[in-house]
Amino acid sequence: MIRLRLSFALILLVLALGLSSASHAENQKELQGPTPSTRVSGKPEQKQPATAKENPQEYERGTENNPFVIKGVPPSTKTPQEAEEDRRERDKKATFDEILTFYTGWQAAFAGMMFITAFIQVILFVWQLSIMNQTLNTSKLSADAAADTASYLVNSERAYVFAKVKFAEAIFPTHEGNGRTLAHAIFVNHGKTPAIIIGMSGVPYFIEPNEISAIQVRDTPVIFPAGLVIASGNTYKFKIDVFVSHKQLAMLKERSIRLCCSGQIRYKDIFKKEWVTGYCWEYILRENRFTFCTDATHLNYCREYEHQNA
Repeated sequence: MIRLRLSFALILLVLALGLSSASHAENQKELQGPTPSTRVSGKPEQKQPATAKENPQEYERGTENNPFVIKGVPPSTKTPQEAEEDRRERDKKATFDEILTFYTGWQAAFAGMMFITAFIQVILFVWQLSIMNQTLNTSKLSADAAADTASYLVNSERAYVFAKVKFAEAIFPTHEGNGRTLAHAIFVNHGKTPAIIIGMSGVPYFIEPNEISAIQVRDTPVIFPAGLVIASGNTYKFKIDVFVSHKQLAMLKERSIRLCCSGQIRYKDIFKKEWVTGYCWEYILRENRFTFCTDATHLNYCREYEHQNA
């Protein structure tokens, strides 16, 4: 609004200055009077001045015989009222010029202030963008920290079930190999919360020394009803029937074969995540116990269960 008023005042000043200039030019024309004409209307054409041959005195101008004569400008014939009016017109024009210069300067200063304000706004906008970026980064860090905390909480509080294998009785070999010896896969919950059992398995394998990779445990079938749990620090024993013949027992003594028990347990924690733990333990005859099978890395694991697509 202020800039519009200044522009309007500037337009009025320019119009007044134009009217003053036109009035001044008109006064000058009136003071000079009419321009002399070489012809007078209704009179015969005047004769041309004589040439140098006709008037040899032209070559004597500027000499003693015919010196130059400089005529002075006649004094102004204006009346005091006209002179006073001219002076007022000049004063008025000078006043308009001062006002025009004043408002032009203020307009330039205002434009400069507008430029400085726009520049400051650009700087503030960039600064605000920087703050917003920092805020977003901080929010992302906070979200990541919260997610890490939640993940840490889940991992620290969830159930962790691992397995070990033991014979419940001495090996009872038979000639035909139909004598049953009972072994147990003992599942222990090392976590802080209960484990809800979904299913478990355990199978004995007689293999040659370098054929541990031949053991492939299939997905654990659901063999337990819902509601069976292993509390924190408690155990659950899963029965494994082992049938050993005399020949197999002799080969175990010679270490020409290996006896391994392998299987899985599937369970759910209180956070409704499903986990699966695989195990493989080998029987050492001279020590009469099972030990963790270190070369069966594909059978010993604990990971989140992945449902297979139908």
